[in-house]
Amino acid sequence: MLWNGGISFGGVAAFIFGDLIIPPILNIYRKYYGGKMTWYMPVTFYVAMVVAALAVELIFGLSGLVPQQRNLGILTETITFNCRRCLTSSSRL
Repeated sequence: MLWNGGISFGGVAAFIFGDLIIPPILNIYRKYYGGKMTWYMPVTFYVAMVVAALAVELIFGLSGLVPQQRNLGILTETITFNCRRCLTSSSRL
């Protein structure tokens, strides 16, 4: 979905890596490691996320492995009420 929406290939990798620095997990880090380490870890994770995203973008871009087409079929089916189905089901009782 992100790739189809126009985000770069490395940006998708960074988005996945970014799940490590959300507030609830930072709170767990604070409780487990203490206050000083709580600030060190998100900064380190952020730097690692940026470096990894740039590396993925450059390596895949230079080697020609980034897909050129962004095709994603989005399912638009919904659950609907079907009177005929209800009548058929009730007649079997």
